[in-house]
Parts: sequence; C-alpha cells; structure tokens
Amino acid sequence: MDGGSSENCMKYILFFFNLIIFILGIAGVALGSVLLARKDLLLEGLDEIKIEGVLDGFDNETIKAAAIVLIIASVVAVFIAFFGCFGTWKENIWMLGTYSTIMTIILALQVAVFVMIVVARPKVIRIN
Repeated sequence: MDGGSSENCMKYILFFFNLIIFILGIAGVALGSVLLARKDLLLEGLDEIKIEGVLDGFDNETIKAAAIVLIIASVVAVFIAFFGCFGTWKENIWMLGTYSTIMTIILALQVAVFVMIVVARPKVIRIN
C-alpha cells in the first residue's frame, strides 16, 4: 500500500502508540511478577508510609490479588497492542481487523459500564 503522506502519518502514529502500549504491558507483567514473587518488598515500603487508615487493608492476599490483576491486564494489553503494532507494520488486514474488533468491543463495554453507572447511581447505597 503506497498511500499519501497522511496515510503514512496515521500508520506510524498507530504503530508507535501500540509499541508504547506493548512495552508498558511487558513492564506491567514484569512488575506484577515481581510483586507476586516478592510481596515482602512492597509491604516493607508500605510500612514506611504512615497515612492513617489508608493502608490498613494491605496484606499478602491483597497484594497477591492486585499482582494477578496487573499481570492479567498487562497480558491483555500486550496481546491487543501486538495485533495493532504488527498489523500496522505488515499492513495485514486480518490482524488490523482483529485489532479493530477488539477495540470496538472494549469501547462498547466502556459505554455499557458508563450507562449502568449513570442509571444505577440513585440506587447505590453509600457505605461509610
């Protein structure tokens, strides 16, 4: 595909944006793995922070759950960014179509959650 300058510009913007997301996703997997393996490092760091009531719920299980969520979210981000980055680089229609479909599903889920929050807001009971 030998497009004009605006087409090439969009191609490079999409490529570099997805490359950044890919790199951040790998960093998230690494950080989550370190947190999962060495929870004590985070707990020692949190012990130095003395803000009353803010860090009361941090224990090994909370950190383990947060690390697992971080790893899963990062793997999903790497997976999606791979389709966007590699599909753009190779101009592969199948990969770009998959990337577009995944991003459309994510957008639809975000809109659905937003609508649910707006609709259910009066019904939510505030717990203090």
